[in-house]
Amino acid sequence: MNITQSIQGHIDAQFERNNDTEARAKKHAQAMDYCIKWFESKNIDASKDFDSSVYITVDGNEFHLSSAEVNYRADLYKSSMEES
Repeated sequence: MNITQSIQGHIDAQFERNNDTEARAKKHAQAMDYCIKWFESKNIDASKDFDSSVYITVDGNEFHLSSAEVNYRADLYKSSMEES
C-alpha cells in the first residue's frame, strides 16, 4: 500500500463517520419532535432547547429529560400513530 492509498482510505473512513454523525443527529431531532408531541398530547408543556435537550414543565417546575426518556416517549408517540 502506498501513501496515496493510505490517505485515501483515511479520507473515506472519515467521510463515513461524518455521514453516520449526520444520520444520528437527524434521528435524534426526529425523536425530540415525537417526544414533544407525545407530551403535548397528554397536555404537558414540552419544549426543546438550543442544546438539543427536551424539557417538560409540570406544576411550574421544569425538568430535563434524558436521551433514553426522549427515545421512550418518541417510541410511544410512533406507536400511537400506527394504531390510529
